[in-house]
Amino acid sequence: MDNYALIQKKIVTYSEVVICLFDSCNLNCAFCPQDHNSTLFMNRKDIMNKTSTVIHWINNKSSSFIKIHLMGGELFQDDLVDKQFLQIYSDFVDEIKSKVNPEKELYFNFITNLVFTRQTEVYDFLKKHRLEFSISYDPVGRFTPAAMVQFQENLKFFHNKISMVSIVLSAQNIKKIQHGDPVFDKLYGSYPCDFDQFLPSVHNSDAFIPSASQIRDFYIFLIEEYPECLTIEHFITKEGAKKMRCTRGNSLTILNDGSVPQECSGSIFLKDGQKEQLDQPKIVYDYIGKQNCLTCAYYERCPFPCFVASSYHVKKDDIGRCLYKEVFDYTVS
Repeated sequence: MDNYALIQKKIVTYSEVVICLFDSCNLNCAFCPQDHNSTLFMNRKDIMNKTSTVIHWINNKSSSFIKIHLMGGELFQDDLVDKQFLQIYSDFVDEIKSKVNPEKELYFNFITNLVFTRQTEVYDFLKKHRLEFSISYDPVGRFTPAAMVQFQENLKFFHNKISMVSIVLSAQNIKKIQHGDPVFDKLYGSYPCDFDQFLPSVHNSDAFIPSASQIRDFYIFLIEEYPECLTIEHFITKEGAKKMRCTRGNSLTILNDGSVPQECSGSIFLKDGQKEQLDQPKIVYDYIGKQNCLTCAYYERCPFPCFVASSYHVKKDDIGRCLYKEVFDYTVS
């Protein structure tokens, strides 16, 4: 029996691969648990060794469309570009393309903080492989003043190479955007914007976790002020999500050491905050049972939250009811 048989029709039909190449980063975000000074696995051998896992997994999946997300750390740091890491990334992409079933459609997405100065080299790399990249932005806890200047310069330089913007749904980011953030306004006006659930993994995680009412009120705020955010599109479109946003049941995650924690890309960020059975159906069914999802009037339309984040956020549940249901109630009232 399929591990997710009970919610089979909610599982996405495409497949997703998330690969963390290494932890090294040129920023030090307050909410990120990665060891940004680590150079472990930051070499050609360890990077290229991950291709065989990707190729084998894709060729044994029935999905015809596969998204492949590559991340660090930061992949485009100036010193890495100077050390010819772009050639390693090129070889990584070419190796997978050459050995995957040609009937498979592959979409490669490199994730960057957009804080680097080797603009021409990175642009040529993207152009060579006909790629865009997605960028990370957080109004609180991410940028130094100098890093923000470089970020905004690169927004102009790479304006036609950015596919989307990801923001962490931390309590601080919520407050900042609600009170007005000109940079977010600019990003929203130019690119699809999405909010990723905060996964507690640093020593002061509780300070970053938003309460259920904060998330609910923020989603309603987005519906009113920023209705094109990907985060809330399922609440306002006529058909709703149909499928859940989480790709577990059809995804592969590869950590920087090459290990494979099945089903949950959150493993990259949880580090010491790992929960038992993170990758198992139990964490999904616990949530569905608690919220009575199968009998909910919005079940067909619901995108479901991040199940792992929800299991942590229960300590800040101050509404005692599914916050997604409350947002749906708002949109249909």
